[in-house]
Amino acid sequence: MESNAKISTRNTISAIVMQMVIMLIGIILPRMYLKAYGSEVNGLVTSINQFISYFTIVEAGLASAGTNALYRPLVEGNAEKINGVVVAIRNFYYYVGYIFSGLVVGFAFLCPLFMSVKGWSYFDIAILVVVLGLHGTIDFFTLSKYRALLTADQRYYVVANATSIAYILNFAILYVALEVFAMDILWVRTLALSLYIIRSVIINIYVRVRYKYIDLKVKPDETALNKRWSAMILQLLGLAQTSMPVILLTILAKDLTAVSVYAVYNLVASSILTLLTVATNGVSATFGTIIAANKKEELQNMFKSYETLFLSVTSIAYTCMFAMYIPFIKLYTSGIDDCEYIFPLTALLFVLNGVFYNLKTPAGILIGAAGVFKETQTGTVIQTLIAVVVCIALTPVWGINGLLIGLILSNLYRVIDLVIFMAKNVTGLSIADSFKRIFISLVVFVLSCLPFFFVDMTASGYAMWAVKAMIVFVWALFVTIIVNLLLDPKECFAMFKQAKKLLLRK
Repeated sequence: MESNAKISTRNTISAIVMQMVIMLIGIILPRMYLKAYGSEVNGLVTSINQFISYFTIVEAGLASAGTNALYRPLVEGNAEKINGVVVAIRNFYYYVGYIFSGLVVGFAFLCPLFMSVKGWSYFDIAILVVVLGLHGTIDFFTLSKYRALLTADQRYYVVANATSIAYILNFAILYVALEVFAMDILWVRTLALSLYIIRSVIINIYVRVRYKYIDLKVKPDETALNKRWSAMILQLLGLAQTSMPVILLTILAKDLTAVSVYAVYNLVASSILTLLTVATNGVSATFGTIIAANKKEELQNMFKSYETLFLSVTSIAYTCMFAMYIPFIKLYTSGIDDCEYIFPLTALLFVLNGVFYNLKTPAGILIGAAGVFKETQTGTVIQTLIAVVVCIALTPVWGINGLLIGLILSNLYRVIDLVIFMAKNVTGLSIADSFKRIFISLVVFVLSCLPFFFVDMTASGYAMWAVKAMIVFVWALFVTIIVNLLLDPKECFAMFKQAKKLLLRK
């Protein structure tokens, strides 16, 4: 039987590969859209997508609660219980799928009344809304019920690998549509739905082969999803972080070009954030299995090593982002002159928001693993209120920068809240130790960034940019190792020892 550490490593590697594919394609495609259709249309698509993302509130908490409900029956090998939970999840997703589809259709009628683009008719915008919303409908009715099962069973790598394959095939289709046939954006976004169809087909085939005992005709275990409503608030926070900025810019700024500027900066920021957090899907499942088996010492040892590693990677990633952000934006938007895209202060605030968001990730993944949704509700509500109130107050004054300040303050609060709660109620570890590792991470980040306040990293092309980015990475890695060895040598060596075991294990 494979160890939890090795399974977690496999999930993490697959998740990182997936995110690298998503990140690269996610950078190339928007540039193609910008060149083909302009900043205003890009802003329109971004705004519609963010409004639609709010409609996913109908499934809020379902994935987390379903995954948590499957940990124990999977550990016990209770096929009857597993089937009951999976059927309950399936039924819920069908129900919310119908609601989601209805919301998308309703929004299609309303959207053209407050969003307009030169040369676009009412029906053009309405059809675009329906097309952009179809991906959620496809996922709700075909994939979602099995994603919870695979995540809980520590087989997230299946979802990750299927997603990577689907993204690559989908990119090939869209590249031909854009570059060879120069199709209208409505047709291009329709073809983009192939991503979700391909991924669903792959995962459904895998589940049918791997889990032959799955029977979708049994009676659903509705009680298994009792934590769904508590988990909902956690997902609402995620929506506040990802969707609220674009919605506020659309409503308060009433300028789709400003939305396009935010979208371009967020393209890099969200890619790095997701690259760091996507790997936690597999790790969270491992922690969930350990907690379900009541292995306290193993939980503590693994969490300390994971926290040290994740915070170190966070420092390195955001040092690279700080140094190479504006140089990348300059390259990415060269030749696009319908609005200004170079704003150094905005770039700095995006970096700081990313740092504070990820400082809470190690503690945050234990919410789903331990099922403490209700217990962490208060902190989640307070963080959301901070973000909403400050963002609404500052957006009319400082635009995008005001939004980012609100998000930074909300994340700072949540770091303190989650670290204290998890140490007291889940891991049993020292609160001071976790804050010490966070402090070390911030020291590493500041020291690594210092030289790039004085060194211009502007690049003449993407190849030169990549070379300079690699230099920044090596420098940040060096600083990270030295600072961790000096300030926390015990945990640093423990992390290296665990990594060595994983690499040498057959």
